[in-house]
Amino acid sequence: MTSPLRYAARTGTPPFQPFNLSIMSSEHRQPLSVRKKLLFSAVVFGCFLLLLWSGSLWWRSHRLYSQIMGSARGWSSRIHVTDPELGFVPKAGAESEEVFPIGPPIPTRIDENSCRIPAGQNDQPAAERPLVLALGCSLTFGAACRAEDTYPFLVAEDLQGRCVNGAACSYGLVQMLLRGRELIPKLRPDLVLVQYSPWLVDRATTNYAPTYFGKLPVPYFFDTDSGELDIHPPAFTQSEADPLQYRQSPRSAKRYFAFLFRASLPLLVHDDIWTTVTAARQAFGLSPEPTTRRQAVVDRVYGELRELCSSTGSRMIIVMLDKGLPPIQRD
Repeated sequence: MTSPLRYAARTGTPPFQPFNLSIMSSEHRQPLSVRKKLLFSAVVFGCFLLLLWSGSLWWRSHRLYSQIMGSARGWSSRIHVTDPELGFVPKAGAESEEVFPIGPPIPTRIDENSCRIPAGQNDQPAAERPLVLALGCSLTFGAACRAEDTYPFLVAEDLQGRCVNGAACSYGLVQMLLRGRELIPKLRPDLVLVQYSPWLVDRATTNYAPTYFGKLPVPYFFDTDSGELDIHPPAFTQSEADPLQYRQSPRSAKRYFAFLFRASLPLLVHDDIWTTVTAARQAFGLSPEPTTRRQAVVDRVYGELRELCSSTGSRMIIVMLDKGLPPIQRD
């Protein structure tokens, strides 16, 4: 075998050729295509957005933990369940308390019809008449007060009858109409108290209901091709993650991480993904947007409720409740 030195002496060539890395790299490196540049930019931008989202999830989870474990207003335990038609409904048979930063908690009890009843009342009271049915939002439901102090209960008490409070916190006109379709033919009440407030119309023309935390998708009115109003079901199902289960537990690092990974993060990730999907579907016309015809919504809801009451012989009374109205003096 000829050594490199003998081969070099015989041929007159140096034994080793210098290797210029800079020349080779410049000669053999291929420029990136436009497609690869765009892909690289998209990956970098996606990583940046993912980093921002991760930070946002942690920050919102920490705030939610402070809210749940603190004295912020809310429920001591979950009182609502998801519903494919209404979005959410008071849980039949639920017992909870509405808590506040100051003052004692308010006991809250729900009967088998998902209606509020006094904490000490039987689930199936005697069929007393006249029967008063109430439909509305938290003002009719009686947020921050006992069921015995709500105006539907006081009306029924003055009439020496029984109250069925079919209202719920954060409800709008769509849920009121759907509850009326269910309860009026079923109960055939003598008197139906139907709340009217401007925000009830707002809640019938939006995708989500107001809530202390998370997203509450709700049904809404939309315009059909024929110009009529129709009801669109909730855009997605509310997350089943329940942060309120940690409200009564003591603070600790173990409970914090359990809250983070079992309640807060599943809730926030679910809501972020589905609200983005819902916005995209409506932007591209794959799902109808809520109507903007407020007066048409009012005419539709109260007109149909009046027809339902007429068909059962019930008397319908519209209760005007607005923050700008003076209080009504009761004799």
